[in-house]
Amino acid sequence: MEAGGRPNVSDFFPVLAAADLQGWRRRLARLFARLHRVFDAEVDARLREHDAGEASKGDFLDVLLGIAARRDDAAELDRDTLRSLFTVCRCFF
Repeated sequence: MEAGGRPNVSDFFPVLAAADLQGWRRRLARLFARLHRVFDAEVDARLREHDAGEASKGDFLDVLLGIAARRDDAAELDRDTLRSLFTVCRCFF
């Protein structure tokens, strides 16, 4: 949150955004990659629990995994979509 909240030179001079003079894009990419590894580990753990026959916890992740498991659903939820959704949701908590 700290990295995303700091002022960036491109906030004041948008023409310089592509140059990434302060390295924010590179830093944030590493932070998001780390965050996505955490999300992937949790999803993988939950899928292993389901495969082992453990009871559903009934939380948000179980609902999303249930939707992703349905093949007839028009709104497919793949791993990238889940990561994006968790990233956005995490920013609000």
